[in-house]
Amino acid sequence: MKPKKILGILGHKIDYSLSPLIHNTAAEHLGLDYYYTIFNIHSAESIPAAIEGMRALGIAGFNVTIPYKERVVKYLDQLAPSASVVQAVNTIVNQDGLLIGYNTDVEGFAEPLLPFQAQLKHQSVAIFGNGGAARATVEALKNLFEPSSIHLIVRNMRKGEELKQDLVRRSMYLKISVHETDEPATLELLKTCRLIVNATPIGTVYANAEPGTKSEPLLPGSSYIWNDQHIAYDLVYSPPMTAFLEDAKNHGATVISGIDMLIGQAARAFQLWTGKDMPLDIVKAAVMKKIAASSD
Repeated sequence: MKPKKILGILGHKIDYSLSPLIHNTAAEHLGLDYYYTIFNIHSAESIPAAIEGMRALGIAGFNVTIPYKERVVKYLDQLAPSASVVQAVNTIVNQDGLLIGYNTDVEGFAEPLLPFQAQLKHQSVAIFGNGGAARATVEALKNLFEPSSIHLIVRNMRKGEELKQDLVRRSMYLKISVHETDEPATLELLKTCRLIVNATPIGTVYANAEPGTKSEPLLPGSSYIWNDQHIAYDLVYSPPMTAFLEDAKNHGATVISGIDMLIGQAARAFQLWTGKDMPLDIVKAAVMKKIAASSD
């Protein structure tokens, strides 16, 4: 029997991750000798050792998730254009010891939004967050949806302004503004945005949470902002219906779960590692079965 090639995901407190189920289901269905597992990295100081361990042990590929998507960049040998433009990596390919960083979040984010392309063109967009996921979100919107303006909603204004300056430097025509999460004016601004994206981990229910733990609201007391013209998109996928999405749905908004992006970005990563197309119907069925079992 051939030894299996190892794949995995680097992150912090990610025992809830559905990525092992996704990739192992795909590999098994296609008869590929790959095994995907979780690597919990407890602090950023351990990232260099983890990356060197990948090289030394011949691990075939990593996904990278919050909070390390930007941290890993400087430890890689090469960045593909998809990662270079956003300076964030969510997929690493070990090419005979050469570690190449990619960003499949851009494609993964865009795919579920494509049916709304006409509605979103020249519309205002709000994005909560200032990390690697927010960067990928901006890149996807810029390339495919031509928003009239992008509003970054952040808790740390200094980091938000730094991200804005970097994004504007890379795309001079982008109209970007930064707003503090807790400001009353921010809620009023959100009323005018056609698309509102949560690119933070707020709302995640972790695997070790107490039974009955509920998703944390992104913006407590903000129910009044929603209407049936809004699209709410949450990159969090555990649970699939977060408090953010539930609130939006209850007030008539269209909602997109992080499950759709999760599978979309995973499919591209799988192709980079294996050269094969992910069997999307098989994978999605396995994911939904797992979610249904977890909610019983």
